[in-house]
Order: sequence, then C-alpha cells, then structure tokens
Amino acid sequence: MSRGRKIIIDHSLSQRLRHLLSEHDIYSASYFGWETLENGELLRESVNAEFEVFLTADQSIRWQNDLSSYPIHIVVLSTNDWDRLKKHIGFIKDSIIEIGAEQLLEIQIP
Repeated sequence: MSRGRKIIIDHSLSQRLRHLLSEHDIYSASYFGWETLENGELLRESVNAEFEVFLTADQSIRWQNDLSSYPIHIVVLSTNDWDRLKKHIGFIKDSIIEIGAEQLLEIQIP
C-alpha cells in the first residue's frame, strides 16, 4: 500500500535521509542503479518511474536543465550536511507535504 508521496533522493543527499522520511515511499537513485546518471537523465528516469518528488541538494539544477520539461516536483535543500538535515527534518517534511503547484521548491536549511 502506498503512503505519502513517491520520492526519489539524488546522489547529492545521504541515503540515510530515507529513514527520516519513512512516511513516504522514498528511494535513493542508487537503489535503482542510477548512481551514474547525470541530472537530466536522472530526472527523466524519475519521471518514467512515476516519482512525484525529486529531492536534491544540487543548487545548480535549475540552470542545468529545462525543468519545465519534467512533470515532477523538484525540492532543492540548501545543504546536504547530515546534522543540519536531521535537526530540521520537521521543516523538510512539512515542506514536502505542503508542496503545491510549484515545480521547484527551494528549502533554506538554517
């Protein structure tokens, strides 16, 4: 049974984040053997696999790709620092749950 959103975590974030977002169907890119794919290819595969949210810390993703061609929410965290992510996981969870029509959501982690 599916729960929450279907989320893919790219290479820029720790796979440990999956455990903190366990209320969602969450996978890492490496789970599918996608660790060598670049952003455009990874976004394309994520869309093909019907993911709803692409979670990354890659600050340049918006300039490297034409995001409008990918029907997926892209959530960019301002850091990949594990301690900071753990400390602010509640804020990250709320942002993912409340994501609206916007395709790109940038989350500033203090």
